[in-house]
Amino acid sequence: MTNKINILILSHEYPPYYFGGVGTYTKELAEYLSLRFKVYVITGRTARGITVERKGSLTIVRVPFPDIPIRSIWYSFSAKEIALRLAEKATVILANAASAGYLSRWLYHNSLSRKVITIFHGTVESIKVFYRYANIIYTSLGDLLYYIALPVYNSLYRSDLENSTLPISVARHVSYELISLYPDLSHKVKNGKTIYAGIDYEKLRSIYLTARTKHLDKNKIIYAYVGRLYTTKGIIDLLQVFKLITQNLRERVELWIFGKGPMENHIKKFAKKHKLNIKIFGFLEREKLMNILANYIDVLLFPSYYEGCPLALLEANALGIPAVTWDLPWSHEFIINGLNGFRVPFRDVYAFAELAINSLKLREYGDIILKYSSKFNKNYLLNEFVKIIINFY
Repeated sequence: MTNKINILILSHEYPPYYFGGVGTYTKELAEYLSLRFKVYVITGRTARGITVERKGSLTIVRVPFPDIPIRSIWYSFSAKEIALRLAEKATVILANAASAGYLSRWLYHNSLSRKVITIFHGTVESIKVFYRYANIIYTSLGDLLYYIALPVYNSLYRSDLENSTLPISVARHVSYELISLYPDLSHKVKNGKTIYAGIDYEKLRSIYLTARTKHLDKNKIIYAYVGRLYTTKGIIDLLQVFKLITQNLRERVELWIFGKGPMENHIKKFAKKHKLNIKIFGFLEREKLMNILANYIDVLLFPSYYEGCPLALLEANALGIPAVTWDLPWSHEFIINGLNGFRVPFRDVYAFAELAINSLKLREYGDIILKYSSKFNKNYLLNEFVKIIINFY
């Protein structure tokens, strides 16, 4: 039966051309589903011309579009013709919310929306937090253009919800946000599902167990931040917190930052001014990053103002590393105080620094943290899509 099922995936983000975790998620989903079904991905790239890549039952079609905001809208115009053609033959269409531009509307007008499952990795709350909390001084022009486009993204999310036969959220709080933002469509959300964006638990567990047997003797305490260097990721708070940690710990302490973004220069200037031991590694190949985290990092500092399903945090937990976050609606779903980290009253950098120091004790209970993270095993979670697709068929 499964060889008769064709899956079409729509997303302007897909490695190696992508801007965040949605691209990686889409790739893993496509490869997993291709083990059972024929999968076609229509995605984007900045080069000229349409290209086609084939690997077993997976076919990736790349269309060109301008590398300027709003990329998903440019993508939808470039992909429209081929998307509608493949959608006719598809059993199920999987679309990342807002990442498919106007394609959901065109699928609806062509009576194809009955096939559409839309995956919500977040909502416009991820943009609204910029206006609530962020400092515009540290915002790049490209980043600012993204936040200014809030009304457009709000329209795209609403359209995706309206024109989807089954909405799937990557976390429960995302579903609650959708209901709050679009109460007239709440019935759709309530009839949808929550399927977390999973982690490669078995591989991370293996890395953790290998690192644990090494008993690495460090003469310093190392904190880490993993993610993009943007204002809404709490970078200003991160620096203030680490400054307080440095002042309160007698031991040698360092902060290792893994990521890139417009605030990189500010971090360097702040570190130099306050004589802080901060190292910026940029983006590393995934396995190398995981090995470094497992072998060297004591605590993850994660002061983000908004997350859908925070893979960096979940991966750190699967490596036995506790995390400290702000006490915000999204973090309630992922952090249990005193077990795998702490949630701190929002914007209290003194409490954040104190609990970051207290979290060093939790590092001794890495096995417990690892066990907690097992519920985010991606193999189990991705198999939920298989069940849904077979039910559709």
